[in-house]
Amino acid sequence: MVVGRSGAGTVTEVCALGKPALFVPLVPTGGDEQTRNAQRSVDAGAAVILKNADSDGPRLLAAIRDLLSDPARLSAMGNAARTLARPNAARDLAQSLLDLAQPR
Repeated sequence: MVVGRSGAGTVTEVCALGKPALFVPLVPTGGDEQTRNAQRSVDAGAAVILKNADSDGPRLLAAIRDLLSDPARLSAMGNAARTLARPNAARDLAQSLLDLAQPR
């Protein structure tokens, strides 16, 4: 299980690794993108969000204990995370660009 902020790089890596996550989005950010990043994982069943304002020691510990006490849930969350991963995204994007560049 991963506990962390929900920047784009972190969320991408968590999904690529197929890890369940407890995200604590950094707020405020420019457009609250960390909350949106985390919410995509939550919607897929891969993560839970703990609001930054609620992330004092006791609440963070309770959220972690809650997740760790349910191995089946953690497994399902990890599987859900993998569904969001795009391990070949760079290659696929490059291929799409090359395809667009070909004369028709």
